[in-house]
Amino acid sequence: MPSKSSVKATESTETKPLIRKCFSPGEAWSKDEFLDGIYWTRQACSLVSGVGVGLAGYTGFAVITTFITLNFLLSLMYFRSFLGVDIEDFGGQTEGLVPSIGLFVLCWTLFYSAFH
Repeated sequence: MPSKSSVKATESTETKPLIRKCFSPGEAWSKDEFLDGIYWTRQACSLVSGVGVGLAGYTGFAVITTFITLNFLLSLMYFRSFLGVDIEDFGGQTEGLVPSIGLFVLCWTLFYSAFH
């Protein structure tokens, strides 16, 4: 069984290139890297959006529909425009969309309940 330090080192070396690629236009992407990148980009946007909407005190179905639309469109535009990835080659346009909605609603509810 590997020690905890060797497992940590393996995890950090695997995630650093993905993080670096997400901020470097023109990089070559494999299908698995693209799907991981779009998944984690959506999760980060969900966390930030949920906290922001909860702190601002917004409520209603319009908030959820706006989030879903923006999350879907902005993540695809980011990968297509900024990173130059042809999304049709990889598929997975909805990768991580449902978990990101759950994270958004969780953060929105927690921060709205805590501050309003």
